[in-house]
Amino acid sequence: MQPGMPCSIEEFSETVEAIYDTVVEPERWRIAVKMIAQICESSLGSVSVLDLKTFDNKCLYDYGYAADFWEKYAPYAGQHPIMPEVNLMPVGGMTTVALSCGDEAYFDSRMYREVFRPRGYRDFIGLLALRTGSRIGYLHCCRTDQEPRYSAPQVQIFNLLSKHVCRAMSISDLFDLQTLKGDMLSATLNGLAAGVFLVARDRRVVHMNVAAERQLKTGNALRLVNNHLSPSDSAAESALLDALSGAINDEAQMPRGGHSLALPDCDGAGLVATILPLERGERQRVSAPFAAAAAVFVQDPAVVPPMPGEAFAKLYGLTGGELRVALAMAPGLTPQEAADMLGIGLQTVKTHLQRIFQKTCTSRQADLIGLMTRLSTPTKGQ
Repeated sequence: MQPGMPCSIEEFSETVEAIYDTVVEPERWRIAVKMIAQICESSLGSVSVLDLKTFDNKCLYDYGYAADFWEKYAPYAGQHPIMPEVNLMPVGGMTTVALSCGDEAYFDSRMYREVFRPRGYRDFIGLLALRTGSRIGYLHCCRTDQEPRYSAPQVQIFNLLSKHVCRAMSISDLFDLQTLKGDMLSATLNGLAAGVFLVARDRRVVHMNVAAERQLKTGNALRLVNNHLSPSDSAAESALLDALSGAINDEAQMPRGGHSLALPDCDGAGLVATILPLERGERQRVSAPFAAAAAVFVQDPAVVPPMPGEAFAKLYGLTGGELRVALAMAPGLTPQEAADMLGIGLQTVKTHLQRIFQKTCTSRQADLIGLMTRLSTPTKGQ
């Protein structure tokens, strides 16, 4: 790790491994949350889901909180002073009290005065890890009055972990994790709208779900050649080969987690693939019936929940500035509101927006939002 980091390489690697083990064993979030909090030098942490329509907040797994805390917190969930900032963040966005609402608004809020302060809970660092239509998945760590405020080392380590948390939650959200048990794996995979390819150590596809078969038959971004995945784009083919090698051979570029990449097609659109190693921990046990070493999750941006922002940008050739504008407008902001939020001129936003429309083959903001934040369920319709 870099100088000044609050944990060792071994602690970081073990934490990342724990995060990915939650993909097939959600109860392991209890372990992962504790490990994340500890290497960020925090006394508390949680993974929760917030319904953006009803502001019903459900804590899935936590570490360090008092037994009655979430019951007391629930009526105030919609009044959390950092939530306006969170609602505007792209997936993977991080925030702290200082970076979002600021100390004055936070310490003057009813939530802090009536819920946090009586329990000695003070500073927060949080991550928007998942967004699926009307709800968000959120991970945070918290420090008490007896601990200093979050500073650069903790923010840095939290940021390094964020991409792994987002990827694990994104893949997990494709599954009904409460039913993903041993002999039900095949049936569960066939219930997904996303394509899933299970790959052996020799890179042969040993199992694919119904959606994957459909992607091969109806699209031109990905083919199966001699039982091996073969993207039609030469650069994507090389990237997929490298990612699978990293996942299967445990190479340094993929020490514990997965990797996302774009699979363009000849029509100017395409798919996004996420590669996850399966030969570690609980993932190895669950995938054992298929003798699979890696899983390739293939998503179509037109029919599944939001993809990783970086891969979306690569898929459509968006610049960094264009991606920022697209993500800012995804919640439904007007161009002026997006300009104000990003601190840039209205004309700059309009220029970026026109280029985004051209690159994504959309013609209006509603179409762009529909492309980025589909509300359709990840399971197939009946």
